[in-house]
Amino acid sequence: MRSVSRRSLLRGGALGVAAATMAGCATGRTVPSPPPAAAQPDPEITLIRQLIAGKERTIALYSSAASDKLAPFRQRHEAHLAELRRRLPRESASASP
Repeated sequence: MRSVSRRSLLRGGALGVAAATMAGCATGRTVPSPPPAAAQPDPEITLIRQLIAGKERTIALYSSAASDKLAPFRQRHEAHLAELRRRLPRESASASP
């Protein structure tokens, strides 16, 4: 049994990729272009919306506990929620997540 050198294996792989690429071009098929940047949601706005949803759930949990000992924690979360909402752009504030 004859062993194949690493160089021969890589060269063969490169030729295979080149042949597949050329075959794809020869068929006349076009590669779909990525969607325009405007259609993709802004990752920062997406993150802020997720944080707002999480804060709202946390505040609801603190409120359902109805314990005076937890009131300072709930108030801190409410302040954080208000700040997150302030940072959300106005046109995104009314849009659904």
